[in-house]
Amino acid sequence: MFKEMTFNSDAMFKAAGEGFSTATDVADYLSKKGVPFRDAHAITGKIVRYCLENEKTLRDLSLREFKAVSDVFERDITGVVLARTSAEARNSVGGSSQAAARKAIIRIRNRLKHFG
Repeated sequence: MFKEMTFNSDAMFKAAGEGFSTATDVADYLSKKGVPFRDAHAITGKIVRYCLENEKTLRDLSLREFKAVSDVFERDITGVVLARTSAEARNSVGGSSQAAARKAIIRIRNRLKHFG
């Protein structure tokens, strides 16, 4: 079954960038800039609400739009909201980064060796 499995990576990449899957990254970004997480969460909520009201995604927003909600945002926020950046930031065991995935594949292959 797995040998015959195929993936539409273009569709997967497009889907990953839609919606608000990187909203947590926005809150984390603000926290790293010194904003208390409760406030970071509230600011992120305002940004998501703005997106919904204006039919935009987080990656559609300009720096000016982010700054309209909080002046803590800097130019680097536009990279933070990209799905690829978000995925690569999760590099612990079970994470979505390429490095974490490679390590998981190696672990699984090593386990499978015991089954012949």
